[in-house]
Amino acid sequence: MTMGEKPGLGELLLGTEGLALLRLAFTGDKAMRQARVTEMRDLLAHLEDPELAAPEHDLQRGYALWSETYDAPLRLSSIEEDATWERPVSAAI
Repeated sequence: MTMGEKPGLGELLLGTEGLALLRLAFTGDKAMRQARVTEMRDLLAHLEDPELAAPEHDLQRGYALWSETYDAPLRLSSIEEDATWERPVSAAI
């Protein structure tokens, strides 16, 4: 990486997994720590894959792309909808 070059998505995900591992460092949860290490190994094995190359857009193009999906239903809506409607109105506010 040269000076001024931004990290790629794979590098950011790897860093996030590293932080998650540090957060678990002094817990007794060996299985969770091992899961983070396994995820880091998988990310390292695929660091150069095109799927991890997220394109960057300027503000106007990024906003235009985002705005196309703004009113679309969320992927989790069908899962969360029942739980949301079951809560009293005062709990949702």
